[in-house]
Amino acid sequence: MNLASRFVDLLGAQGRRIAIREPGGRTVTYDALRRQIIGLIADLKRRGFKRGDPAVIQAPNGIAFVAATVAVAALGGSSVMCEPGLGDDIYRARIAAAHPKWVIVHPIVAWANRIPGARRLLARREVFVPPLLPDTADLRRVMVSAKTLARIEAAPHEAAYVEDVAGTDDVSIIFTGGTTSSPKGVRLSHDAVVKAMANIAAIAVRNPGRTFIADTPQQTLYGLALGQEVLVTRGRIERRAAMVRGLIEANQADSYFGSPFLWMEMMQQAGAGRSRLPASLKAVFLGGAPVTPEFLRTLRDWLHPDTAVMAIYGMTEAAAVAIATAEEKLAWTGEGDFVGRLMPGVTATTDESGEIVIDSPSLFTGYTGQPDRPPGGGFATGDLGRVVDHNGAPALVLLGRAKDMIIRAGVNIYPATLEAGLRAVTGSDGRRLLRDAALVGLWDDRTQDEVVVLCWQPMADTIVDEAQLARRIETVTGGDARPDFLLKVDPMPVTGRQNKVDKVALRAMAAARFGLGQAPRHMNRA
Repeated sequence: MNLASRFVDLLGAQGRRIAIREPGGRTVTYDALRRQIIGLIADLKRRGFKRGDPAVIQAPNGIAFVAATVAVAALGGSSVMCEPGLGDDIYRARIAAAHPKWVIVHPIVAWANRIPGARRLLARREVFVPPLLPDTADLRRVMVSAKTLARIEAAPHEAAYVEDVAGTDDVSIIFTGGTTSSPKGVRLSHDAVVKAMANIAAIAVRNPGRTFIADTPQQTLYGLALGQEVLVTRGRIERRAAMVRGLIEANQADSYFGSPFLWMEMMQQAGAGRSRLPASLKAVFLGGAPVTPEFLRTLRDWLHPDTAVMAIYGMTEAAAVAIATAEEKLAWTGEGDFVGRLMPGVTATTDESGEIVIDSPSLFTGYTGQPDRPPGGGFATGDLGRVVDHNGAPALVLLGRAKDMIIRAGVNIYPATLEAGLRAVTGSDGRRLLRDAALVGLWDDRTQDEVVVLCWQPMADTIVDEAQLARRIETVTGGDARPDFLLKVDPMPVTGRQNKVDKVALRAMAAARFGLGQAPRHMNRA
């Protein structure tokens, strides 16, 4: 079944209630959003959109993004989603790997690309705008905004055209990793997304609400599927934190899904003498980063005692995998991080190395450029852990990571995708600056997030100015992977018969140099 059919029906059932409220104050009702989606479906169909066509979505979280993704799904296409914060080279390589036929663009993206220096200025403020993709015979561009949606809005009783698709057909491609030469986009099917939404609905039923703050486009779609008024946030961390806190303190939001680092920013903005948040905030969902006991105690002290707190463990490839209440996490006294009871339909085991392997109705189909994942084959999560009994139900405990990955501000950073590019960085004379380079993550208790450290070794007989190096490497890392600290290490420590860079030693050196912890207990890596 095409998930767009179900989604359009859900919108129609909500009538004239507000569906989305954007940061600038623009709103749209459920009924109007439904008609705008139907109008966009008809418009794309007239332009020649066909079943199976991938479409890049270049629109910020909000009305235009929702209309575009649902319309693409209705026509049997797949929405290609890719964050631009890792730089243009990685962005373009990832987009090319999806072989898109269409690009759906919000005017703000076109504006930022037309004005010289605008994207660079916005990036310095941690607002990352993607490069405008060319409008060609092979990649057709469609502009979508509130104005264009209002112009093509369907009549009140017009039915939506929905392509008949197989449940296993792709509906979205989300890029999270891979190298520039071999990007890794997660392909999700209609069936997988429908089942993921059902699990989110099962979580929300425990704490029903009417208004939901959404930090990401996917959260906006989930909030709409639950029939809630979605309050959209945008911008850099400081601005989003201020927006979220303002909405909560004004009693305008009764649920919020956010990462610990955003909560820590909110607490810092509120100050040491902060008043308790109101009881109108009924539920807090945490995800996107480790949720430590220290953070939970601090958060609990700020929240109203009646506010429910739940931590969700999941990943792009499988959506929600396990869930735990704050009380369950704080009560855990065993080794590792208790991430909770498995979601309905999810099973978990560990392989011989201790890596968690899951199976789930909402598992992805496969990665771009790779064969489909074999049905029933399970998915190795990259996390080490074990399955435990929790009050008669299976639950997961994390013990570390099996793969080299840093999570900062909710963004997955894979050092291996960047380190070759860092080693190739040149100075103004065109000569290489670095003999070797390695990225490591360290835990910062103050922000409840990881920081990124670039450990670098200069070329022999080369004097490297660290300020110049910091500027040069940003062409490789972009803003999302920009190092917080640079550490000169000469020589680089190595380990094993193949003389690989010893990242355990580098983390210890960086932790001592910058006064940071290597990682929470459950995040220690080999």
